[in-house]
Amino acid sequence: MKFQTQIALIAATAATLSQAATVNVCKGQGKTECIPVDAPAFICTNLVSADGRPFISGYSDGAVCDIYSSPNCNGIGNTVDGSGWSRFPFNVWSIEC
Repeated sequence: MKFQTQIALIAATAATLSQAATVNVCKGQGKTECIPVDAPAFICTNLVSADGRPFISGYSDGAVCDIYSSPNCNGIGNTVDGSGWSRFPFNVWSIEC
């Protein structure tokens, strides 16, 4: 019985890890002018700004994700979670959850 419980826990954890997170990246300070971005687990997602303005604040759906100052998850890195940032420490151009 104990063995079956551990397997179920591992399977549930693996399913949770493989789910995509949503990161709301924002062009306005204070988490305004936000765009939701689906971020698949363990895959770098480059952000493209249609109007050229950088993403300067944001928050996630509760997942802890990495944010980067350059495309392809390069450059300066930091994390974003459900509390988010009123102003990122740098303009964000890619994310990975």
